[in-house]
Amino acid sequence: MKLKIDLHVHTNHSDGNGSVKEVLMAAYKRGLNGIAITDHETTKGFFEAKDYAKKLKLIVIPGFELKTDAGHILALGVKWNPWGKRRAIYEDAVEWLRSEGGISIIAHPATKIHGINRWINGKPDAIEAINSNYPSKFILRRGLKMALRVNVPMTAGSDAHQPECIGNAYTIIDAEGEGVEEILEAIRVGRVKITGRLSSIRSRISIAFKQILYRDGGMES
Repeated sequence: MKLKIDLHVHTNHSDGNGSVKEVLMAAYKRGLNGIAITDHETTKGFFEAKDYAKKLKLIVIPGFELKTDAGHILALGVKWNPWGKRRAIYEDAVEWLRSEGGISIIAHPATKIHGINRWINGKPDAIEAINSNYPSKFILRRGLKMALRVNVPMTAGSDAHQPECIGNAYTIIDAEGEGVEEILEAIRVGRVKITGRLSSIRSRISIAFKQILYRDGGMES
């Protein structure tokens, strides 16, 4: 089955504006089959979302956005973060996620261009080729070119920090079922298609100011 899932969404458990319920309702209204809640360093949003998501018949993939020394990764399919607020070693994070049955997706690669050699040599499970919060179409195109160089499955996510931005980019996943394990496996083997666009200028400017709180030398959203 083909599922439309936004794989990069934030709530007010980190630097998002929307509550978990507002985020889920926005995904439902946009016609998505599900989302991955990827708050910075925490999985609290996933646990809060479980019951309400069932009412809306939405899939919620557990995960978080993790700082590493080679840029941020979306850590999907895991329900806890062993690093807390600390920065992880990139290769260690990729290995740990695989050992836990999760996957690693390079987040907004165009904003951490110096990490590309490490991504090529120590490949992640996937890379985010479309991110709706990129500041310009030029950066969006650069991200796509970098994703092609890394040569792993490509994903798309809105990187939404406001509910109204959810679904501006999403991944179409050809999974054998609606379970998280089946969805992650489809991503691993590349049964994915990407689609999306940039969020509004107003939204992107708002996020740029918030990045001050999460900055470590690149885009931190």
